[in-house]
Amino acid sequence: MASKLFKQFLYSTNPMLTYIEGSFKVGASGAVKPSTGILGTGVQSVTRAAQGQYVIGLTDNYNRFLGLDCTLLAPTSGAGSVTDGSFVVGQAYQITFPSTSTNWQTVGLPSGLVATIGMPFVATSGASNGGAGGAVGNGTAIRITNTGIQQVEMLPNPNTILGPTNTTQTQGAYFNLQTLNGSSVPTDPTSGSVVRFGLFLRNSSLLGTNETSSNY
Repeated sequence: MASKLFKQFLYSTNPMLTYIEGSFKVGASGAVKPSTGILGTGVQSVTRAAQGQYVIGLTDNYNRFLGLDCTLLAPTSGAGSVTDGSFVVGQAYQITFPSTSTNWQTVGLPSGLVATIGMPFVATSGASNGGAGGAVGNGTAIRITNTGIQQVEMLPNPNTILGPTNTTQTQGAYFNLQTLNGSSVPTDPTSGSVVRFGLFLRNSSLLGTNETSSNY
């Protein structure tokens, strides 16, 4: 959506920018989970076109695409919670039962934090007593996995279908987002992953300082 506060922390010699942000959760086989909704005013739809290919549709059309900001949030494992005493050192977890019988700082929660449901930590010890011979708590946490994605791209140059380049367009702008694995192959993010995106756009036909139409 167009941020009313954007101009307070962004200085540009170019015409005022519009920033639209949104997110979607990936389900089984890469499908966009409709039950989670699509976050972001100005985002009309997000659909999966093919393996690792997602189409973001906006409510309005724009004259220029200037940049993409995208972050993927890792999902948790579907294998169930792990109980204190069985944490694997170096593995990331998310707390599911913050029992006070577990010394969460001993197993890896940063000092000064009080354990709550949903809080992440990286295990530095398998058990809260720090080794055999002491009482182990009954706190639990679920393992955090990974999205399986190494790179996100926009394709092709969106400015070929925006604003004055497509005067017959009767719907809002749309963008093709591509998620790639470590071999640069289009791949759906792991089920449960969340894709957050931000689009930097311009709704003015005016060119900025040192800007020409050939830049697009």
